[in-house]
Amino acid sequence: LRLGEVRDLTWGEVDQTNKTLRLKDTKTGKRAVPINDEAYQIIDALPTNGPAAREASSLVFPSLRTGGPMSLTRPWYAIREAAEISDDATIHTLRHTFASFAVMGGLSLPQVGALLGHKSTQTTLRYADHMTETVRRFSQQVSTDLKKR
Repeated sequence: LRLGEVRDLTWGEVDQTNKTLRLKDTKTGKRAVPINDEAYQIIDALPTNGPAAREASSLVFPSLRTGGPMSLTRPWYAIREAAEISDDATIHTLRHTFASFAVMGGLSLPQVGALLGHKSTQTTLRYADHMTETVRRFSQQVSTDLKKR
């Protein structure tokens, strides 16, 4: 997800039955984002503060002071420090890291583009250089499997 998509996420966009975020307004338009079990557990465990807390229009991550979208600057600094992540890393860096690991794990560029919400495959091509080692690993696996026959 993009930072703005997280900050502006409302309960009306959270499909808990299907573990999917149904984003209405993103950089590339509407999109559905299936979420993994860990992300679902975090969202599901969020506290509720009264009957209006999970109304469709209320924010999933509201600022406790203003009720508007939460600023993630201070929490990010704390997370970055606790995880011993470099000071020059931004929240957006996590998005790139996720995409890089997805490609290195064997997902195709179209699959990674779908996860990131890219409208154009050209946008996802920046991760193509991570595919070389993955393809080499797959090639080696085929070779190893053939030798076993």
